[in-house]
Amino acid sequence: KSYDTKRLRRDFLIKNLFSENEVNMVYSMYDRMIVGGAMPVNEILHLEAIDPLKQPVFLRRREIGIYNVGGKGKVKVGDDIFELDYKEALYLGSGDREVYFESMDAGNPAKFYFNSAAATCNYTFIWGMAGENLDYGDQDFLEIEDLK
Repeated sequence: KSYDTKRLRRDFLIKNLFSENEVNMVYSMYDRMIVGGAMPVNEILHLEAIDPLKQPVFLRRREIGIYNVGGKGKVKVGDDIFELDYKEALYLGSGDREVYFESMDAGNPAKFYFNSAAATCNYTFIWGMAGENLDYGDQDFLEIEDLK
């Protein structure tokens, strides 16, 4: 046993994920995953590509899942705008689109938690609302029909 609780915390605990008017990210060299947090209070925040990606646009070769754990906010993706309330989520496939985060109330700012992984192909977006079942399947193609 080489990874006890102390070692796990030292190697993998992410601190300070949410800071006012900042996008914070941690890039894992183990699996090229990115874990991040964006907390726009009174500014619109841009999800910029970081140096390890070696790409001009964050989503060029990555996909991302965004989950709002704060107040109501907006995610702008290219020309599309998605409003996300508390516990609502958005999936974005790869592509040359810029991503921006915005809060709708500075007194109760959105807190966008996200995970991003390398993408080998592009999937359409999925917008999940808390408590709703979303049917995105075709029984001849997929076994799992509902997202909860």
